[in-house]
Amino acid sequence: MPAADYALKMAYEIEVVLKFMRAVKQISAQQLQAERRLTRKIEGLFGETLDAILRQFGMMDSVPGDIVRQKALLQRLFELEPELASTLESESRQVGQYGKNRVVSKLQQSRHIIDM
Repeated sequence: MPAADYALKMAYEIEVVLKFMRAVKQISAQQLQAERRLTRKIEGLFGETLDAILRQFGMMDSVPGDIVRQKALLQRLFELEPELASTLESESRQVGQYGKNRVVSKLQQSRHIIDM
């Protein structure tokens, strides 16, 4: 790779990293708290289920070869779908509300009058 192309590629990568860092810097404490809360909830959902699946694996001598036993073993994961969807929906709604409030606040601070 010619030096000019390499320098151009490095400059591009540096710009990408700088944009990312500016975006990260703008994440508020409430957003970080919401992300951590969602992570804990999802880890809780999957953690218990995966522990149960691993316990079932431990009681077997090998991974089941037939599809029926495999599906039965993984059924607990499929049962998580409604609860996972509900958790994601609830957290997304809260984060969306926070984002809306933040935009309105910023607009009000910049002298754009908004009545809601």
